[in-house]
Amino acid sequence: MNWLRESISDGRTGRASSKRVAMLLATLALALAVVILAAAAVFGRDVAAAIAAVAVPLAGIGGGAYVGGKSAERRRDEDGGANG
Repeated sequence: MNWLRESISDGRTGRASSKRVAMLLATLALALAVVILAAAAVFGRDVAAAIAAVAVPLAGIGGGAYVGGKSAERRRDEDGGANG
């Protein structure tokens, strides 16, 4: 469970970040919904529209987190270089 604590902790303060917790919970909920919909598809349900409605925001969260994290890293490196 150390990975979970590290994933929600702010790198600067070491404390849990509400933004990271919310993103983690949203990602887990959407991923679980995709798994449930995939299981429904195995049993013959037509879930194509529902999977698209869940997968698009899930991809958006992943992309947004990646891009936001990269820009935060770049800002941190620039600030550290100027002050260090």
